[in-house]
Amino acid sequence: MKQKKDKTILSKKEKDNLAAEILAENEQRLAYYDCEFDPVSGLNAPPDRFEFSIEEVHWYLPNSMRDIKVIKELLRLGSIKRMCQEWQLKGHERDILWQLTAERFKHDFCFWAATCATIKNKHGGGDIRFVLNWPQRKTLAELERMRLNEEPIRMIILKARQWGGSTLIQIYMAWIQLVHKENWNSAIVAHLNNASLNIRAMYKRLIEKYPPRALGLASRSPLSLSPFNTSRVDYTVTQNRKRVRETVISVGSMQSPDTIRSMDVALAHFSEVGLWKKTEGRSPEDTVQAVTAAVLKEPLTMVVMESTAKGEHNLFHHEWLDAKKGLSDKTPVFVAWYEIDLYRKPFESEQERVKFVLDLIKHRLHERAKSTREEPGAYLWKLWTMGATLEGINWYISQRRSYRSHDVMASEFPSDDVEAFASTGQPIFDHYKVELLRDTCRLPSAIGDIHGKDIVGPEALRGLHFVEDSLGELKIWEMPDTSFRHKNRYVVAVDVGGVSQRSDFSVILVLDRWPRTEGRGDEVVAEWHGHIQHDLLAWKMAQVAAFYCNALLVVESNTFETRDPATEGEHTPFILDQLGNAYRNMYTRVASPENIRQGRGRKWGFQTNTHTKALVIDNLIAIINNSLYTEREIDALEEYNVFQRDERGGMNAAEGSHDDRLMARAIALYVSMNMPMPTVYDPNRFKSRSGSRRSRVRNESFF
Repeated sequence: MKQKKDKTILSKKEKDNLAAEILAENEQRLAYYDCEFDPVSGLNAPPDRFEFSIEEVHWYLPNSMRDIKVIKELLRLGSIKRMCQEWQLKGHERDILWQLTAERFKHDFCFWAATCATIKNKHGGGDIRFVLNWPQRKTLAELERMRLNEEPIRMIILKARQWGGSTLIQIYMAWIQLVHKENWNSAIVAHLNNASLNIRAMYKRLIEKYPPRALGLASRSPLSLSPFNTSRVDYTVTQNRKRVRETVISVGSMQSPDTIRSMDVALAHFSEVGLWKKTEGRSPEDTVQAVTAAVLKEPLTMVVMESTAKGEHNLFHHEWLDAKKGLSDKTPVFVAWYEIDLYRKPFESEQERVKFVLDLIKHRLHERAKSTREEPGAYLWKLWTMGATLEGINWYISQRRSYRSHDVMASEFPSDDVEAFASTGQPIFDHYKVELLRDTCRLPSAIGDIHGKDIVGPEALRGLHFVEDSLGELKIWEMPDTSFRHKNRYVVAVDVGGVSQRSDFSVILVLDRWPRTEGRGDEVVAEWHGHIQHDLLAWKMAQVAAFYCNALLVVESNTFETRDPATEGEHTPFILDQLGNAYRNMYTRVASPENIRQGRGRKWGFQTNTHTKALVIDNLIAIINNSLYTEREIDALEEYNVFQRDERGGMNAAEGSHDDRLMARAIALYVSMNMPMPTVYDPNRFKSRSGSRRSRVRNESFF
């Protein structure tokens, strides 16, 4: 029998063709990142523009200037000179050009920054005008989108180092204060006092080099950034000791949160939020709330958080995740290291570049590196597929030798946001494999709860029906399929949480196993998630299981079996015994030798211990790595990403996080793996000749 060709093995011709494609694509990427940018003419500057060409200037102006009367007239007449003749303004050509320039300041941040804003030269030498680099232009495009749509500007920036994200935000805020709005106060909060001083120095440099004429001042005396009312943290713009702008700039730090001005703030910039630490009597959340409480949701107001990623489970991480999910008011912006022109290493010759590409292709499937200071070929290939240039990957290989692990390198130079946050701790699940589950996540088709004739006892399992309620704890993606009779189709797994709002959640998860008959994996079709008393939870999970065609009910039984009075409620086996007498399709396990001697050969529920937890987690890892189940609830992905191995080797959610959804899925998928395949149900097969009560109960309750 002829063997099929392994598609991962390429012939020489295929390798050469692929190398040629990569080299051509690389030229396009370099052209994209290095496109000609001229902030004075407006060429390739955000936002979208139109060509404005007259005798005196050839500009590309923002579309927001297209309908300005003087712009239309100049385009019609072709020059300022002819317009002055027609409007009887001869001799005022320079004044008209300045008025045109001043009007452009209001619409064109790139132009204003390159002609009016001065910054420190990071490469040494004298101060320079602020000309935006590519990552700054990428970020500016989002800022301008919100401004032009007259939306409140809300943004969170996850950044790699050395591209000037903080500088951009600060100068954009200065543009609003100096060009657009009076009485528009700002608050800038950094992580350290020294960082706050650097921000103040940046603003001071900008003001002292700012052209007074741009503020409509006749005097050419330089401007100053002066203390406001003798404050050490509040400043205002002055000329010859006279205040010339009704604006206050407050600069503080998380180290001294009480010094931060929080009254009448319209612009708030929080810098390096990932590094913020809790101080005595004040948390990072408190500081943000104190500053932003006064910021109205109006056009030209700003709230911006920016930081490099410094670990998970802090304020910045939570804010980023919420923004990425679309749950917050902030637009997320990520800048990868390979988008920064500093991080490229040119090749010495074309031959070296071609050899580099051929090696990249050759090792693209290698999962192991030669040393801890190198990356495997598969990761380097991944960088290419993500959008890095060959010169960028060449730089990365060289820079990687400075770090003993991928995690440390990634914390400084992340390739994407998942890697940025995952670079700390010891995650159990591959974050990239988890991300693949996101494709099938979606909003539920219904939200509410299952109700019966009662809330506890056998009557709770009669007259079951779904009641829609937008505040309900039960999300349903697919209703139970009653179009035909089936067996072993649904599994309901329960992770038992606490009662109080601060405790772990209880989760009732429903898996549909029918996709297995089509060669696919189990599918999440419903989930109950909330806090509830344990006696009520017992009947609630039975209601959900019965509603889903008498599904196999698998209860994580540890909580119900404890007799510790310090825990919430009285959790005894009798709750499960009572439930088991009413709901007959419950998962059981072999009892301990002592229970067997007492005549209890089986016990209700799935017990989680060191051994069984390792089994279900290992099984879940394999399923996620191979995308063998369909997820619907996007919040489950966050639990996978925060599940870590602690210093003693234990597996738990990181501090401040939960693993309730994770454990419900781990148990459900493990039990499902060991169940028979779902089949069409034949009721005649289970009829008893004696018509025993047990058989009648099973048949009556199944549908």
